[in-house]
Amino acid sequence: MELEIQNLTKRFGAQTAVDGVSFTLTSGVWGLLGANGAGKTTLMRMLAGILTPTSGRVLCGGADTREMGEAWRDILGYLPQNFGYYPEFTVADYLDYMAALKGLERRAARERIGELCATLSLERVYKSKIRNLSGGTQRRVGIAQALLNDPQVLILDEPTSGLDPGERVRFRNLLSEFARGRIVLISTHIVSDVEYIAAKSAVMRGGRLIGLGTTAELLRAVEGKVFTALVPESELPRAEQEVRVVSLKGMDGAQVLVRYVADAPLLRGSEFAEPRLEDLYLWLFKDERRHEDV
Repeated sequence: MELEIQNLTKRFGAQTAVDGVSFTLTSGVWGLLGANGAGKTTLMRMLAGILTPTSGRVLCGGADTREMGEAWRDILGYLPQNFGYYPEFTVADYLDYMAALKGLERRAARERIGELCATLSLERVYKSKIRNLSGGTQRRVGIAQALLNDPQVLILDEPTSGLDPGERVRFRNLLSEFARGRIVLISTHIVSDVEYIAAKSAVMRGGRLIGLGTTAELLRAVEGKVFTALVPESELPRAEQEVRVVSLKGMDGAQVLVRYVADAPLLRGSEFAEPRLEDLYLWLFKDERRHEDV
């Protein structure tokens, strides 16, 4: 299966949120990376049919998804950053309701809901009101609804937000198994989630596509630019002003192991380090101002 994105553009008045993005998604897990405001959410909403592009199109197996109508919705699963539900809905009410909207027959819906609740550890909260659940549990309910119709294309916007480390690991394993023969696109600020499971990733900045490839291919951009150095705790504030810090790790002897990205080694005793996606993320978006994604 292929999902071809052709010159997709979306403008809101004078603002261009997505600017001529083109690439082809194939079976497997894909990551979508970018700082806040890069246009990731707008792109995903256009793929899901929530927003109409200003120009460009999305093809699934050669057919325009806007012209496919119900046939496209039948094979699509979508989890937005914030999914809506009626305040009085229990988990059971919500999943029953979403299954009906997706056109599942009642018996098949009950079986599917039971499977997903077991997989996503929702059985104990099945009769609980969604509004009373923790953020992580609410997120698992949202994931369940996205998977109800066993979609061939699954689009997930910040799916691991609010999940604890154990839940994130289980979810990554679930996605890896689910993606066989299917397309899964996941946007997340938790870069390690993408690094563990994504076969390929697309990188956006300012509404444009600036990188596309496997993790190994993308990491070539920061080869020779990632360093570690042991810094005395007393000198840490100065070091943090001098370099773009990726991580800090306390060590024996009142020292801190600083991992940073730079064009050249800037701290005394610096050593080259093997690059990771988190390093690439901070390198690419080091000058970005933080604001809400669009």
